[in-house]
Amino acid sequence: MTKDIFADQMWLTYKARFNAHSRLLRQEMFYTITTSFLSFFIISINILQLIPEMFVIKQEATTFYTITISIFILVISLINNLSTRKHNAERFHECALEIKGLYGEFSSVLENITNEIFKNFIQRYNSIEKNYDINHLKCDYQQVLIERKETKLKNKIVFYIKYYIINYFFCFMLLILPIIFGFIIILSK
Repeated sequence: MTKDIFADQMWLTYKARFNAHSRLLRQEMFYTITTSFLSFFIISINILQLIPEMFVIKQEATTFYTITISIFILVISLINNLSTRKHNAERFHECALEIKGLYGEFSSVLENITNEIFKNFIQRYNSIEKNYDINHLKCDYQQVLIERKETKLKNKIVFYIKYYIINYFFCFMLLILPIIFGFIIILSK
């Protein structure tokens, strides 16, 4: 492995780890927002039931909807609380910081580096990776590649469309489907 390839590998790895950290925190926030919003929606539907002059909502439909969405919120909350997203995000961040530090150190001595020191850097890099038993997803790595300046705008747009559809379609459906279902119940007479 050449010194330039090693430097590029460290750079790509720490950038991908930072991307993984951000992705996991966004997912965590999205699930929290989803449960909060659905809870607000349940409360709103029950309040609307108290104003029969404005909205005529069937009691059975509201009860069914409220119970269904409450179970839905419970399941999302349990899955979110049991997930290791926050913990893994912290580990990705710590790993990225360590590799970034090593990369900075390596870059500062790159011009005058001996083979012995180069091997030492490789060992330190491998040791850091071994200390963190997690790995970023392919999309985190691809995001680093796509963010490079030489990447064409068209490729960036295609990547981000695919990235957000793949990573957030399920999350989006968790939020949208119960709300659509709620409006159907409200509007049905």
